Amino acid sequence: MRKLYSILFSFIFISSSFAQIPTNGLVGQYLFTNGSLSSNYGAPYTGTQSTTNVTNVEDRFGAPNNAKDVNPGGWVSFGDVFDDITTGSGAAFTYSFWIKLDAFNNSYKCILAKATFESTCYFAGRQYAVLINPQGQVQLQAFGALTGGHARVDGNTVLSVGEWHHVAISVDMPTLLASLPATNGLTMYVDNVLQTNTVSEIVGVGISTNGMDNGLAPLGFGTYLTVGGNGIESCASSQDVDGKLDDFRIYSRALGADGVDSLFNETCDAAVITQQPESQSACSGTVSVSCTAQAGTVSEIRWERFYNTIWHDMNVSHTGPTSTFSGIDASQNGPWRAKLISPCGLVTYSDVIVTAVGGPAFGNTQSGFYQDAYLCSTLGSVELDANAAGISSTYQWQEYINNVWTDINGATDPTYDATAAGSIRVNVAACGQTETSDAFSIIPVNGHSVVVNGFTSGNGSICLGQSTGIIIQTSLSSTITWSPSGGSLSPSNILTVSPSETTTYTITATSDFGSCPATTTATITVNDPDPIISENNGMLELTGGPFTNIQWYLNGNALGGANQSSYTPATDGNYTVSVSQNGCNATSDPYAYTGVPTGIEDGAASGLKVYPNPFSSDFIIETNELTTVSVMNAMGEVVLSRTVNGRTSIDATSLSAGIYFVREETSGAVMKLVKN
Repeated sequence: MRKLYSILFSFIFISSSFAQIPTNGLVGQYLFTNGSLSSNYGAPYTGTQSTTNVTNVEDRFGAPNNAKDVNPGGWVSFGDVFDDITTGSGAAFTYSFWIKLDAFNNSYKCILAKATFESTCYFAGRQYAVLINPQGQVQLQAFGALTGGHARVDGNTVLSVGEWHHVAISVDMPTLLASLPATNGLTMYVDNVLQTNTVSEIVGVGISTNGMDNGLAPLGFGTYLTVGGNGIESCASSQDVDGKLDDFRIYSRALGADGVDSLFNETCDAAVITQQPESQSACSGTVSVSCTAQAGTVSEIRWERFYNTIWHDMNVSHTGPTSTFSGIDASQNGPWRAKLISPCGLVTYSDVIVTAVGGPAFGNTQSGFYQDAYLCSTLGSVELDANAAGISSTYQWQEYINNVWTDINGATDPTYDATAAGSIRVNVAACGQTETSDAFSIIPVNGHSVVVNGFTSGNGSICLGQSTGIIIQTSLSSTITWSPSGGSLSPSNILTVSPSETTTYTITATSDFGSCPATTTATITVNDPDPIISENNGMLELTGGPFTNIQWYLNGNALGGANQSSYTPATDGNYTVSVSQNGCNATSDPYAYTGVPTGIEDGAASGLKVYPNPFSSDFIIETNELTTVSVMNAMGEVVLSRTVNGRTSIDATSLSAGIYFVREETSGAVMKLVKN
């Protein structure tokens, strides 16, 4: 059983807000920021990784290069620096990490291990491994020292491929040892859900009262590791994982549910810019640009300049909330922007600005001579922006007529509204220098339209709880928006929605050329049969409709022949009815019926008498007035109906022996009748 708690104590699934994660007992924190393998909290140990099959990728928050992508054959190692907290009868620790599987073939895969696998890699005192079992659940496997024996403990949450999952295992070894063969002291969480610990296998010698021994295998992610002549090596195995690792933390204590919840709900926010940089100009010398972020939301601010058709990092970095780049001269005229990196690695860019020293400069980040500007026929004009800076700049827009650039009368503002096709440019003068922009090519856009070209299912009509896709067709490449909100656009021309009631969606297609807007509508009809049972004089009636495929049930069992919109109960109990309407099925809420009478005396108040009871062939009905009397079988079906007044003999020789019910329609009185 020794192996059991070894694996038990290994991990706990936890979560937290980025700035508010538990730090008490935090001895190692690997966030992999920009691919770093250094711990930025607790022990200064820097991990290692294989030279192949490991790359830096986007993390679970979308921050680039902040997670490790480990392909089969690759590994990330954290050595043996944490052995002192996982070894011995007094050990208490928690491992927390995020994993995203890229592939899974329903066989055992090694997520994290301080153990070896292949026979050539065996070491005395192997400790534990965290695996994915063939069912896709997390499994802790603990090994007995010097024995090769092991115990397996399985969770119950399945790790889906392509999604990030938080895994945490926490072990309080003294509690675990005292509870054996139970697993008290071991807690496993997956995505903040406490796992049901199932001991699936025990082989060989169990865990001793000394807890887990200090094994020689390095702690690693992705496979089983050993130490060979070349240092840390992989014990190449069919159990190599194919997935991504993010935010690995080690605690020297067993975290509780609150700590796990904090880790699971960890958030990552982008930097908040409180002061955007502004364009700067000077006729000589240099200029400076500044950008300020809200304190605590940024860890680094860098500056980038656009030239030679791409953005270039200018190798200037500041860690404070304000960054100032000084000494920008005429050789660096043009577009600039600040790049702000949040503490968790998310990147935010400032507005693009322009620096102009010694004359005007343009802030255009498009490459090529012609800049296409699309003139939408429904808007009538398109605004052109010089996007330039310079001391006391003046502007003159020109159009290309008869092979000559000609000034446009009155067009002397930084912007110009073009109303016809052609080529247009602008001359900008400042500090005695004049610069000429690239030419704008004004291209007319006519007849933009958007239409609904059908539905992926239901032809615009769905059942409550279902979804359908609205197929959108546009005449030009466009950005699609819609209201009311909700739903998703995937692929780019199918809007998938699941409204809870009949809804009309307004769909707007804004052309990528000239922002030409076009709109259309699509109505999704939501069908909800919603059958409701009501009671009327002892009869159950179905309201709503019209319905088809009606079926009544008593205590969950179908009643034969009970297929009408009303039903007369022959037995007390919970009645439901299932129906169909417009291709949708629904079942009513249960109706508790308790109104079935049990004898002749029940009808005394209404003057109804039935005798003899039981009877053999005929029976007598007595009433105080002219009325209709119905005889129903135990299924509620009417088998006889008579109009009676006073004393009437009823011939029932055609009826089979059994229980029947006589109903007087005027008063609703019902009496039980038995035929021998």
